[in-house]
Amino acid sequence: MSRRIAVLCATAVLLGGCGTLTANNTELLKARQQLASGNADAALAEVAVDERDDLPAILDRAMILQAQGKPVESNAEFDRAIQCVHDYEARAVLSATAAGTGAGSLMLNDKVLEYQGDGFEKVLMHGFKARNYLMLGDPESARVEIRNANMRQDEERKKNQEAIDEAKKEGEGKYAPSEIDKQFGASQAALSRLDNVYQNPFATYLSGVVYEVNGEPGDAFIDYKQAYEMVPNPLVGADLTRLAKQLGREDELPAGGVGAVADGAAPGNVLVFLDNGLAPERVQIKFPLPGPGTVLFAAVPMTQPVSTNVTEADVVGANGEVLGHTQMLVDVEAMSVRSLHDHYPGILTRQAIRLATRAAAGAVAQQQLGAAGLLLTTTFNAIAEQADLRAWYTLPRSVHVARINLPADQQQLTLRLLDGSGSTVREVAVPVISPAGASLRVASLRYVDGQVIAAGQPPLQIGALP
Repeated sequence: MSRRIAVLCATAVLLGGCGTLTANNTELLKARQQLASGNADAALAEVAVDERDDLPAILDRAMILQAQGKPVESNAEFDRAIQCVHDYEARAVLSATAAGTGAGSLMLNDKVLEYQGDGFEKVLMHGFKARNYLMLGDPESARVEIRNANMRQDEERKKNQEAIDEAKKEGEGKYAPSEIDKQFGASQAALSRLDNVYQNPFATYLSGVVYEVNGEPGDAFIDYKQAYEMVPNPLVGADLTRLAKQLGREDELPAGGVGAVADGAAPGNVLVFLDNGLAPERVQIKFPLPGPGTVLFAAVPMTQPVSTNVTEADVVGANGEVLGHTQMLVDVEAMSVRSLHDHYPGILTRQAIRLATRAAAGAVAQQQLGAAGLLLTTTFNAIAEQADLRAWYTLPRSVHVARINLPADQQQLTLRLLDGSGSTVREVAVPVISPAGASLRVASLRYVDGQVIAAGQPPLQIGALP
């Protein structure tokens, strides 16, 4: 019997692959660190195809290339990521591969499961891809991606709720819901900011912009209205009110109004994006548990928020006048925390099954081999139990947007980055991307830990803050 246990353990390791027993976010973290130092090229090198080519690495490459203002290359990576997701979803649930992988997760850890991306990440793939198309002056292709984002929101909301309900049902008696909330104590502030991870105001607002650029104001009005219900801020309110007046639908505005806009006001011709900070890192919480005949180990992932000293930004014109103010449209930090929280029932259920399986194997091993059996199973349990820390690591902490009017011959604007008190952190010159023949131009800045990368020019190497 002891030989069978040893063979089973060795076989499980081999079938799972070396990655199941090693760090699963090393390259992703290195890319994040390089991005935070303002070196996008070095960040790309850390997740190069020959270094790592799974879904998280593909998504990181897409995000870094977008920050550099390389929309064609970025969309090529987003296409690969979307195809990966489709391939995963197309596989039969009861196929031999899926069955073997599921069994591995119950014997080893969740890292043997294929990473398919969180639901909110799948929506953002299409939203960011649409942003690339706006940089390229292709609103028609952007509209296709926005439709995909809208469909994905509905699919993920339904699919993940079913998965969560099933995991809770399977976990009855194995854990209490309060245990989950206790684990997220340090992230309660982020958790409380969001109830539904599948409502994405960034994608919904961008949908309105794209419909309007494509000459479909009625559809744009509907999306602006939905976005305003999610984030009732001045940016969305201005576009909603403007179209309501244009279409004669002011009676459909929310009670109390959403702000004054002059009759006949033109839509802003420059869309300004600020990708601020970094989404939470995933870290492992691991602890030993006494078990019959062995020592068991439990390991769970947890979000570790990454702070930023920038809250919003003023958009400043050539003469120093303030042309607009950015507004946060997507709180990625809250989405990341909420998504992991919602998946915890499944994580804990799989872990409970693993612990029971290992406890039984440990009891048999100790009975057959005594102290040697205890050492064998304890060592295996300590090594094999690892939390799945994979995620889209270069996502920003939040995405902020402003919409302004700028003279056609002005090819640069200034973003005045502001902290929580409204004080200036620094001012950064940002080029305006002006595709030939496009009615809507784009300016985009990535800010991380005092460093900035502006789309449309080489990465700016920023030293110490003044």
